[in-house]
Amino acid sequence: MKTIKLYELVSEGKKPIIKFNDNVYEWIEESVDTIMMGKIIGASIEYEDSVRFLIDLNPFEVEAYNRSVARHDWRDDEGNCVLTWFDTSFYPKNGIEAIYLPINERTEIAFDFTEEDSLLNEYAKVTQEISYVEWLENEVKQLRSK
Repeated sequence: MKTIKLYELVSEGKKPIIKFNDNVYEWIEESVDTIMMGKIIGASIEYEDSVRFLIDLNPFEVEAYNRSVARHDWRDDEGNCVLTWFDTSFYPKNGIEAIYLPINERTEIAFDFTEEDSLLNEYAKVTQEISYVEWLENEVKQLRSK
């Protein structure tokens, strides 16, 4: 899905759940690790060429999922890589992290959608250039014609 399309959906109130992929380190440093999960709770265009997404990590902290997949690649006071991002002062106290993606890129450059059975995820996998509402209307029309 194009970044701008996801921005529009989040602006309309959608809050998709995502899983960061191997490319995330190119877009967000000193932060999330591959396969960590989050819920997009906000989006804004702060620069003309990128979208800032706010990602709530809290739902996946309660389940301890993100901590279980965190890499121990942060150094302690003795220089040993034994800490995770959660053990550092870089982890946001409110559990909400931001990521900036180029406005015309595809979101798959940093994360994938995880709600496999959701309509939003099904829409995200379609490569057509219609709005989410138009896509939903087409789906309903197809069901009614059967």
